[in-house]
Amino acid sequence: MARGKNDLILRDRLQFTLDANGDLAAVYGRVDLSDYVSVVNNQGLAIKETRVMLRNPASGTGQ
Repeated sequence: MARGKNDLILRDRLQFTLDANGDLAAVYGRVDLSDYVSVVNNQGLAIKETRVMLRNPASGTGQ
């Protein structure tokens, strides 16, 4: 998606540790976007795109 002049790119990194079976009891993440929203001024944030990139940190390249 093309980036507009007013677009803002936010990046966040979450790390989850899996057990020997590759399971995790709960997977969730949160990004605080309250700095970009104003209820008083009726301004919000339109999210255009979300990307999730999975990687294996145990591999030599981290991919």
